[in-house]
Amino acid sequence: MKFVAICDGLADSIWSAAESESEACALLWERVSQYLKDRQAPETSEMNSKELEDYFGAVIIDLSKEGGFLR
Repeated sequence: MKFVAICDGLADSIWSAAESESEACALLWERVSQYLKDRQAPETSEMNSKELEDYFGAVIIDLSKEGGFLR
């Protein structure tokens, strides 16, 4: 696990981790999409990954640059 992606615009913490930044982001938006569908969110539950990324935003952490530690 080299990259952690965290959704920036939700009340609940949703994150993913993977070996590449693109993989971490792809997993993140899959999780966010499922979260919104499960909660029947009125506007966002039908958005695709790109729309979700534009709407919510994400924080990407490169753990290889941070020495492997995250607070």
